Amino acid sequence: MAELRGIKAPRKNISEVRFVAQAKAVIEAAREHLEALGKLGLTAGLIEEASRTLAEFEAISVEAKVAYRNRVSATKALRALEVEIHASIRRLDRLNQHRFAKQPEVLAEWAVIRNVIGPAVRSKEEPKPETPPSGSGGETKAA
Repeated sequence: MAELRGIKAPRKNISEVRFVAQAKAVIEAAREHLEALGKLGLTAGLIEEASRTLAEFEAISVEAKVAYRNRVSATKALRALEVEIHASIRRLDRLNQHRFAKQPEVLAEWAVIRNVIGPAVRSKEEPKPETPPSGSGGETKAA
């Protein structure tokens, strides 16, 4: 089988493009020399299975690249929205500093609320009802 001496199986540490090209070359060489390789147990069915598997690999590879690009785009969009939200919070902060200047308790609560730390955590629990701030007149005391 001297005619198969130049055909090599793809190595592990090569680029995806080179891997696919070398795998196609091996499959094509196997098709061309099926008669000689048949004596060693290779069948047309095995060659077709290898060809289908390689095609599936290529399709999944394309899907993975598209998904990666979509994730990168979504991350950029989220970062832009994050900047916009922080700008809105800064504007609200300036307004609320003046608005609540004579209500130190409310201003202290705003100081806690305005600090956005990390991503929002979604909870399946129902949100707790907000209690009105001290001194707002909305409190009732049990007798």
